[in-house]
Amino acid sequence: MITAEPSAEEFYKRMGAIRIGEGPFYFSPETILPSLLYIIPRET
Repeated sequence: MITAEPSAEEFYKRMGAIRIGEGPFYFSPETILPSLLYIIPRET
């Protein structure tokens, strides 16, 4: 799970992460940070 800087969200999406929600930044609650999920591919 990744809590990203808002400007980095598109980078993580290009790498294969999906947005699963958002939440406030602890030190600055007016800033909303996206939460993303990246599943590491399993090699067989």
